[in-house]
Amino acid sequence: MKKIFNIQSVALVCLGAVSCNFLEVEKIGKSDIESFYDSPESVTAAVTGCYSLMNTLTDKYMILYPEICGDMVTMNAAESSAWSYLYNFDLSESYNATPIGFVWKSAYEIVLNACEVIDYAPQVAERYPLRKQEVESQIAQAHYLRALATLDLALCYSQHYGYTPDASHLGVVVMRSFPNLNASIVRTSARETYAFILEDLATAYSLLPDDKSPDTHYVSKAAVEALRARVCLYMEDYEQALKSASDVIEDYGFSLTPRDGYFDMFTTVNNRGSETIFALDGYGESRDLTKAFDYQSFYLLPSKKLLDIFRADEDSAHPDVRYSLLNYDGRTGSKGCSMKYTILEDVSDKEKAVDVFVSRLSEMYLIRAEALCALNRNLDVAAGDVAKLRARATGLPESSCLPSYGDAKELAETVERERIKELYHEGFRLWDITRLRENLERDEASTAKVKFMQYPNDDFIFPIPGVEIEANKEIQPNPNNETQR
Repeated sequence: MKKIFNIQSVALVCLGAVSCNFLEVEKIGKSDIESFYDSPESVTAAVTGCYSLMNTLTDKYMILYPEICGDMVTMNAAESSAWSYLYNFDLSESYNATPIGFVWKSAYEIVLNACEVIDYAPQVAERYPLRKQEVESQIAQAHYLRALATLDLALCYSQHYGYTPDASHLGVVVMRSFPNLNASIVRTSARETYAFILEDLATAYSLLPDDKSPDTHYVSKAAVEALRARVCLYMEDYEQALKSASDVIEDYGFSLTPRDGYFDMFTTVNNRGSETIFALDGYGESRDLTKAFDYQSFYLLPSKKLLDIFRADEDSAHPDVRYSLLNYDGRTGSKGCSMKYTILEDVSDKEKAVDVFVSRLSEMYLIRAEALCALNRNLDVAAGDVAKLRARATGLPESSCLPSYGDAKELAETVERERIKELYHEGFRLWDITRLRENLERDEASTAKVKFMQYPNDDFIFPIPGVEIEANKEIQPNPNNETQR
């Protein structure tokens, strides 16, 4: 009996046909799925389910994991917590009830639900020609969400794209359609995995309407282009990263959230700011983020390394608003605390939560600047992008915020420093350490058992969950899996 992933399908959930453990493929009835997709409303409902799943994955894991395993937080929590295992790189495939197993399960739930939409929604478009564009927009969103979930899987379970010169090392299992009984469950190369992600993004872009004022809770062409910029940066395809980031900056009308609105952007319900490209609706979500960074619980604290970066540049006459999110209102004394995704108003209502950013304009400026440095081209533009972020943060004119540099390498180091200051605790740090081929160096005074990890290292990625290896004998383990086959 072949079983495929510890997942569940939106349509099958609606039909009540899901097993309590592994989804048994032979129990899936094609006619049942087809009957579910009987109207544009059913397609919308399925895509809404994908958004909900992505919300949970991002809120619970994809921001916290790369930050906890990075060097910009220190943990102040019980040794028995699931996150302490990761913080100390105590990785084991047997930890199926920790993020090691949950990320795999949650991401593939999104992938396979999106596959369902992509497989079955076209028949709805044919049946309702007057609503074809509406259905195609839903299909486009499914392609984007599948791409984002596949990227999350690749980041967590596969070494970064440039780990081997030709990206021939193992990626993840690519799912182009909902699997059948005879589906082969094997991992593709990283090169094939990322090619699939880009293919999904291209399809999404082609199907989405040209909307220059989109609802940022939903996937738009701008959101697709922003994610393409990130993926290409991770692939070291600096030409395309430069093009995509520039397109977002120049063509869609986003602007940096003003300095006086920056703090509220992370701490106030339904206040996304003018720079939001795509954010997951915080309705009932961001609870784990709120708990992790809450200034009353001190579960996660900013590392001394992060605080020192700001303190080295501190200007009392023009304080950096980003630093204020680490040193809020004097509540935490010298240790500081992270206020990103921490709600300051009454949160007794579980429906109140801060939106979780997927893409915002600040990242696009940083991608463009890094790409220009890597290409050693138009360094004045790269310096100007850094100046824009510094000016917004301090209230100083851009001309006063231009970085000094001798060459592209020196400016690239400045861009990385600015990237830390702008994007800390937003789920980027571990990926930046590995793709830049840096060693992990934590504060000596941190609570971490692992204070240094040399690049490259097998433990920069998760082992494949043990339950998956047992269920699918064809799937290749990672080197840090306890059981080698």
